[in-house]
Amino acid sequence: MAAESVFTIDDRTSGDYSTGTGGSWRLVTDGVMGGVSAGELSVDEINKRPCLRLRGMVSTDNNGGFIQAALDLKEDLLRDASAYEGIVIDVYGNDESYNLHLRQDGLWLPWQSFRASFTSSPQW
Repeated sequence: MAAESVFTIDDRTSGDYSTGTGGSWRLVTDGVMGGVSAGELSVDEINKRPCLRLRGMVSTDNNGGFIQAALDLKEDLLRDASAYEGIVIDVYGNDESYNLHLRQDGLWLPWQSFRASFTSSPQW
């Protein structure tokens, strides 16, 4: 991938929930739909690397089943992504399955998104 086609959304140098692109990370749980899952999003450091840590208890009770860290990009950053080959994320996990959901302004229903699942081991 050519250097001019690299776009970094968050390099975690802010030390808080904000990104270098002007957005802020936030916690979203299934409580927005009546679920009972509970979560916490915190600014942390793991193995000497600054990060956001998402923790919680996911419950399928009451039609629930998710916790997530969400980031809305500022409108001036929304762009044609055809110049990009993919997405790279650094994750320190716990051998559990996770999902990455991407949405665009043409998708307005909560379950509409581009999705990828992955398992992340306890290492960067």
